[in-house]
Amino acid sequence: MKWITKAVMCLGCLTLLSTTTSAEIVDRIVAVVNRKVITLYQLRQAEQQIRSQQNISPEDSPEARREKVLNFLIENELIRQEAQEMGVLVSDEELQAALQDIKQRNDIQSDEQFRRIVNQEGRTWAEFLEDIREQIKIAKLINREVRSRVEISEDDVTLYYHTHQDEFEQSAPAVHIRHILLGLDPDATPAAEEAAQAQAEDLVQQLRAGADFSTLAQEYSDHPSADAGGELGTFKEGDLAPPFDVAFTMDAGEISDPIRSEMGLHIIYVEDKTGGEQASFENAKPLIRRKLFEQQSAALYQEWLDTLKEKAYIEIK
Repeated sequence: MKWITKAVMCLGCLTLLSTTTSAEIVDRIVAVVNRKVITLYQLRQAEQQIRSQQNISPEDSPEARREKVLNFLIENELIRQEAQEMGVLVSDEELQAALQDIKQRNDIQSDEQFRRIVNQEGRTWAEFLEDIREQIKIAKLINREVRSRVEISEDDVTLYYHTHQDEFEQSAPAVHIRHILLGLDPDATPAAEEAAQAQAEDLVQQLRAGADFSTLAQEYSDHPSADAGGELGTFKEGDLAPPFDVAFTMDAGEISDPIRSEMGLHIIYVEDKTGGEQASFENAKPLIRRKLFEQQSAALYQEWLDTLKEKAYIEIK
């Protein structure tokens, strides 16, 4: 289910602030969010875990990397506090549905295996359940405060179509693509390569069986486009470099096999393929509506987040 993001691949990404260790107690404070502190220990752990997901380039200076990761932790803590203040609740049924979904998506065969995986991450089962509850709370809050407020009118779609004609010119072949990236270092160990390849093949199998690409991209992709369901946009022939240029050899609706690059493993989905004629308004409407929805969602999310920051006490040490 789309509420749970990278629950097994990165169990700590959204839950670093809820885990208490001796290192956190003695480590120096790097930020204060209302009455909650963020420690240097948490910052360093987060930097290891969310670098690829937060568009943090290896070329970034240590200062720039620290600033981006710290901002992520501050924003995440603000949303957590808002969910608590708003009284967002998670039912046992929602929690169990989420756990079942995680098991299915990660091919976990039994509860015993599930608990072993959690323990191997250095966490207790109780901590894991609480973290999943927190992730669901955050997703429910964002859906309520942001995504439910997006309104796309027919006039909006019509205006976009007539003011972005270049996007719908089909004199040359064009593809509308989404993609999932499973981040992997160029010098990854054979074991890491094998694990990533297995996960990528499992995702391809799910997608070819009818799973929603946008949902899986939001859950598993390590690319900045994950929040937009892996949306990359529409491209004409010659615009795409490897590995994305393979899209022009694929049919509309086709899912690629995993493709290795220096960034990791890519799964490419050709959502639409056109060429030869101008796309009709009726054919373009679904794509335009989805694009406008994601654009408005991103804008509203940032506005909402800015509001949370304005009313909060935030001190960076």
